[in-house]
Amino acid sequence: MTEKIAVIGGGITGLFTTLYLANAGHDVHLYERGDIASGTSGHFHGMLHSGARYAVNDEISARECVIENRTIFEMASNFVDDTGGYFVALDSDEAEYGYTLFRRCIDLGIVTEEIQPEEFLKLEPFVNPSVQKVLKVPDKIIHSYEFNVAVALEALMNGASISINSNVEKINVEAGSVLGITVNDIRGTRRESFDYVVNAAGPYSSGLLSRSGLETPPLMPAVGSMAVYNGRYVNSVINRMRKPSDGDIFLPYGEVSILGTLATVVEDPEEFKVDSEDIEMMVEEGKEMIPLLGGMKYRRIYSSIRPLVDDNSKSARETTRSFRIVDHTADGLDGLVSIVGGKFTTGRLIGEKTADYVAGKFGNMDRGKKNIDLNSTYDRFSRSGKCRYPELLKMIEGKRGAIDEERLRPALSLIFAASICLD
Repeated sequence: MTEKIAVIGGGITGLFTTLYLANAGHDVHLYERGDIASGTSGHFHGMLHSGARYAVNDEISARECVIENRTIFEMASNFVDDTGGYFVALDSDEAEYGYTLFRRCIDLGIVTEEIQPEEFLKLEPFVNPSVQKVLKVPDKIIHSYEFNVAVALEALMNGASISINSNVEKINVEAGSVLGITVNDIRGTRRESFDYVVNAAGPYSSGLLSRSGLETPPLMPAVGSMAVYNGRYVNSVINRMRKPSDGDIFLPYGEVSILGTLATVVEDPEEFKVDSEDIEMMVEEGKEMIPLLGGMKYRRIYSSIRPLVDDNSKSARETTRSFRIVDHTADGLDGLVSIVGGKFTTGRLIGEKTADYVAGKFGNMDRGKKNIDLNSTYDRFSRSGKCRYPELLKMIEGKRGAIDEERLRPALSLIFAASICLD
């Protein structure tokens, strides 16, 4: 096919959009202003949602998570820790909420079972021993960077081009049609021509559109903050049995544990400050669930901006975690779609739906292969000859079978990501 399509944003949504469009035979080029997954997709808590968190108050998002939890585990289990997850009630009100949560999970097809508190505490001894009710759900942990790099490599091997450290300054428009983009990188500032542009810049989408003199879709940028603790103190994802709130998730991620999350709406995603009092409030909430935290100091705090759909709820907790594909033809502009909302868990789905939508614009009904084996991507890329650092690759390959083999994959991800950058 001759259509040139630009995808702006190298998070999970942009990467899967690029992969699926390339698989469908399109000439696709992705631009990311930093590294792969350097924005929201690299700064969440690491949870692959079962959908249970949204089962009561956000059914659409819950249904999306149910499907994607299974799909991603099937296609990329090497990057997923199947830890399971638990919702715990610490008082009678939360236990009462648990009855509603259980019914909604069953209705939505989320595998859920009640566990006796005494049995649960044998598995998770650091959880508050006053727990009154426990529900088990199929939450998982996903290793973000390694997974995102695998998607990028798969797109590359299927004919896509990817430029990291390439900032798209504006979308070029003339007479109601998109002409392409203006991009700045190590080679300077230049204009690139494209037939279609996908704006997958997440929380930075509105700023890009504004700089381009274009209408911005309804987007609610919200800061999500998390606290990192040295050591693993739980074996699975621990959720508070109540509506989504601050400090209600604690999970293991590699050799550390993560407490989340704080959610605050901000005006400017490029300039925001997290209030220390809000962090302390989140930590206090976490201590109720995991009392051990009361005698510990967190190692660090990190934050990201979530590109939530602005559905007039006025609250980062109340707005849906689902997504919208916004076609700018409604604004009299041909050749541009923007993606708003979504979660890391649903990023693959969003990429698939966006790629299908854009391919359909060109009459392409052959949407390409969707069931991709990301578990074998690193091995296939190693053999492809596309790695720019063969000596480093040889060093890592020489460690296979050694005690630290599993710990080498992050290094492999960095080497492969560096190989993506175009000359």
